Amino acid sequence: MKKDNKKVKKTTDKIENINEAFKKLDGIIEEMNNEKITLEDSIELYEEGIKVISNIKKNIDTVEKKLKILEQKEDE
Repeated sequence: MKKDNKKVKKTTDKIENINEAFKKLDGIIEEMNNEKITLEDSIELYEEGIKVISNIKKNIDTVEKKLKILEQKEDE
């Protein structure tokens, strides 16, 4: 059972990381909506946003894989 608790903890950490990443992405979008932002800053924020989105996707993929494994174990 302890191994399962560690897996649940890691999955919970991933979800928290996903939530934090979405908050960061919201901040980036808010900054990009500022009318006074320069083109250079806008491009930098865009690149940072793409990196955050990529990280979110990786974390979601990891959580989905873990959930599928748990579902398969339940079916056994």
